[in-house]
Amino acid sequence: MNQIYEVLARLRAFSPSQIDGRLGRTLEADRELFGLERRLIAMRGQPSPMDSAPPPQLNIEELRKRWSRFAPELSVFTRREIRALCWDVVVGADLRFVTAIRSQANLASNARLLRGLWFVHERQWRITSSALIEGMIESRARMPGLVPRWMRALADEPALLSPAAPAALVKQASSDWRRARDLMNRLAITPDGSLGSSAIDKMVRAWVDDVCKSTNSESAVARFDAGHDGLLVAPMLPVALFHHCVERLVGAVNQLGKPYRERVAVWIVSDARLGHPARRLTRGNWAGITERTRQLAVQLFAARDLGAFFQVLIGAGQDEQLRRPFWERYVESPQLVNFAIASDYFDRKKLVAALGRDRAQVATLVDAPSDHSAFLMHFRGKYDIVIAEMSKANNAMYMYLASNFESGVGDLQDAKFTFAGLKDQSLMQQRLTHRGDWHWRFESTLRAYGVVPG
Repeated sequence: MNQIYEVLARLRAFSPSQIDGRLGRTLEADRELFGLERRLIAMRGQPSPMDSAPPPQLNIEELRKRWSRFAPELSVFTRREIRALCWDVVVGADLRFVTAIRSQANLASNARLLRGLWFVHERQWRITSSALIEGMIESRARMPGLVPRWMRALADEPALLSPAAPAALVKQASSDWRRARDLMNRLAITPDGSLGSSAIDKMVRAWVDDVCKSTNSESAVARFDAGHDGLLVAPMLPVALFHHCVERLVGAVNQLGKPYRERVAVWIVSDARLGHPARRLTRGNWAGITERTRQLAVQLFAARDLGAFFQVLIGAGQDEQLRRPFWERYVESPQLVNFAIASDYFDRKKLVAALGRDRAQVATLVDAPSDHSAFLMHFRGKYDIVIAEMSKANNAMYMYLASNFESGVGDLQDAKFTFAGLKDQSLMQQRLTHRGDWHWRFESTLRAYGVVPG
């Protein structure tokens, strides 16, 4: 406090004293700041470094011509131009250019230049300069100091810097197929480049083998999900490779159990490259897939929908005639080519709720008594036949020649059927009742038409 009092006392003593010179005059702002204002105006007229235009783009064609003229001399290029040439798939692959880079230690150890050369290398894979590029990357990764992540990841697995890189990538990815794409990103490998394409092809085939070798349905589903998320969902998968997946994965449905069958069914309807194999809008997607595999997929959905048909519309304890186990054998028949469900308003709501709106494909059954539905099956044996099986008891099974059914009743792709049309005795081939030893009679009749159970 004493120090504050002393300062205030000095200020009071100083304030009444006379001040001579410039400090004693009143300041005029316009005159005093004139020089500063003139300098500010001049600075505003000058271009700011922040506002400057970006440097002109390099003309890669002109750089290629200069390289052709002066090769293997690098002194005629700026560092920026050399870096651009390192990314060029023509000059960057030239053995003379890579040799010239390696001959200068400051260039051969430059991670930014090596990143471009690695791009050229992995895009074309095993070019004449591959060994030199791999050697420079390996040497740079061992140097002290900061090493880029992509380079460190490559150096951690020596096989990646060798002709064995595709197999090494498969080995790393197999520990978790979901991270296959992340692995390639970490290694700066483009999926559509030569190395990336080769690795993905081997990864996908190894994953499919892994799924098909599963010993139970649960492990098959887990392995399927891992590869589906990490590999199969990629839109750039080559068509031939995708077809290989469809053939093998769908082909395994009969040996890997119900959970796997259900998972494959979900995949088929959710993948825009597939869709239901027997529906008008999506059956064209199955071009190039063998008829046997397409038929397996049809059977897959037929079994799923037949199960819902009996479970939801009849009930587990109401199928006294044991129709469900009988027809379950036939939806796995090698002669089944298509199927459909037609339901009245109330039954249709039940089925859509059970199957899910995105999965249910249920035609409307017009003029049927309440809670009536029909399960329609198209078989191709000695003759093409269509079977109509009703949901309610005391309705016979109706058999049509496929040609008569299509001309008089409708196509299985139709969105609407009539109850009377499905029971039209003037069009049908046979009408068989579910009385007595009907299982034997039905099976004998179907066998006479060349249709056998699965």
